[in-house]
Amino acid sequence: MNEFLHSIENFIRFVGPEQNAGQALPVSYDPYLVGLSIAIAVFASYAAFALAMQMRASTRQWERVTWLGCGALALGGGTWTMHFLGMLAWQLSMPVSYDTAITALSVVPAMAAGAISLYVIGYLSAGRFIDSLIGGTLMGAGIGVMHYSGMAALRMEAQVFYDPGIFAVSIAVAVGFSTGALHLAALVISKYDGRKIHAGIVGAAVLMGVAISIMHYTGMAASFCFAQPTVEVSGVDVHGLAFIVGFAALLLLTLAIIASQVVQRLRVIPMLEREIAKRREIEEELRINREALRRSHDELEERVQQRTQELSQEISERKRVEAELVLAMRDAEKANRMKSAFLSHMSHEFRTPLNGIIGYLELLSTDASKKYTHEKVQSIVVEIHKASMHLATLINDVLDLSRIEAGMEDVREENFDLTAAVSKCFDLVHIVADKKDIRIRLTEHVTPINVSCDSKHFRQILINILSNAINYTAPGGDVHVDTDIDQDGFAVITVTDTGCGIQPSEIERVFREFERSENALLSTSSGTGLGLPLTKRLVEMNGGSIDLTSEVGVGTTVTIRCRPSLSQDVLNAGAVRERASA
Repeated sequence: MNEFLHSIENFIRFVGPEQNAGQALPVSYDPYLVGLSIAIAVFASYAAFALAMQMRASTRQWERVTWLGCGALALGGGTWTMHFLGMLAWQLSMPVSYDTAITALSVVPAMAAGAISLYVIGYLSAGRFIDSLIGGTLMGAGIGVMHYSGMAALRMEAQVFYDPGIFAVSIAVAVGFSTGALHLAALVISKYDGRKIHAGIVGAAVLMGVAISIMHYTGMAASFCFAQPTVEVSGVDVHGLAFIVGFAALLLLTLAIIASQVVQRLRVIPMLEREIAKRREIEEELRINREALRRSHDELEERVQQRTQELSQEISERKRVEAELVLAMRDAEKANRMKSAFLSHMSHEFRTPLNGIIGYLELLSTDASKKYTHEKVQSIVVEIHKASMHLATLINDVLDLSRIEAGMEDVREENFDLTAAVSKCFDLVHIVADKKDIRIRLTEHVTPINVSCDSKHFRQILINILSNAINYTAPGGDVHVDTDIDQDGFAVITVTDTGCGIQPSEIERVFREFERSENALLSTSSGTGLGLPLTKRLVEMNGGSIDLTSEVGVGTTVTIRCRPSLSQDVLNAGAVRERASA
């Protein structure tokens, strides 16, 4: 204990006028131990900063305190080991030993310096230089106390004195380099990750190791040893201790780094699991979004197709309506032309008999002197009667056709004997045929042929056909009426004449209102141009059909087919009888 107090009193001695530096003992350094000491300083700094990373990443207070203690042990122990190896590399020309108590106590400042540096990195806010400056000052001071307390533990037959200038430089170097290393490490740990943070930690560790090494060897350079054989030497022999201390320090620091990396990996595993779970959630969300997008796309495509189909239908409907409008417009124009033609025809057809009636009546009204004989007056009355009948027929045909066109003509379906009905019509027209010297014959079935149609319409149809046949047949000609049943069970009435005939190209024309063939126009026979159109309409209204064949100069054949009654039996065509006009 007395030796310890004596060491404290003689802790630091500065070179004075009474000491001659030229008389100091020669000093040399073991290069291998120097290199090993610097490597341990850098390695210890890296281990401490790696533990500081774990401390900063921890969220629990006890974890931070634990990492702070481990880091302080690593950095302080590494710094003390570097100092001890540097002391062993310092070789004098006399034996050297160490005071055990002082040597052990010199570890305390190193531990405190390590705790301070890790506290600055792990707890204080990054980027503030003032925090790094305070920590670096305390760190440098702790390293200086550790170094010079370790120097005080030397036991040899000499006394150590220090150059005050170099002594001050060593402390300043320790403070400056420590401040820079702490500031760099704090910035790197707080702002970077991945490869950048490891590169920054390596740089800060190198800077801190260099700071510790420069401070130590600068302090050693400030030391001057003067021999004093009277000094009592007692302590521990350190031969072979360098290897053991260095190996133990490297082993501890390696274990610290491995522990740091293992903990970092273990801490990363939950983060990776959370990241994997998050990515799975994102992938599931993306899958759901893709599915929703696909459904939306399908719905949109279906809507587009549906709308396209609707537009196509609308376009088709519009085209159809436009076509119908065009047809309606054409029909309207045609109807307008037909109306104009109808009025023109009607005007002409009505005026012709009406002018004849008026003219004959004027002749009779102006015969005040009674110069016309009775025969002359009688002939005028006959002409007036003909003109009146023609006008009445024309008016009746127009009215009948108008009723049919307006849909006002009703069909009263009846079942009657065709043969009897044809015979009655034959009796009505054969008188007119006799007057024109035209032979008219009727071939009829002995047994009745029952048909189903309107009897009034049937009479009008047949009389119109017979009248046309007689009207356009020259005197001495023939008109033949035949009744039969075809293979479909329809009743067939055929009217054949030997008249002027019709061109085949004009057959369709004669079924139009007020249209007559060229031969009919050249004929002296009168006609309204409404008989065949009216007849065709009446036949079709009663479910029958009408057909006309003709040859110019030979004659015309008109065939009418009527529906049979439901009770009609198919008869043999051979049972017939023939009637002829007188």
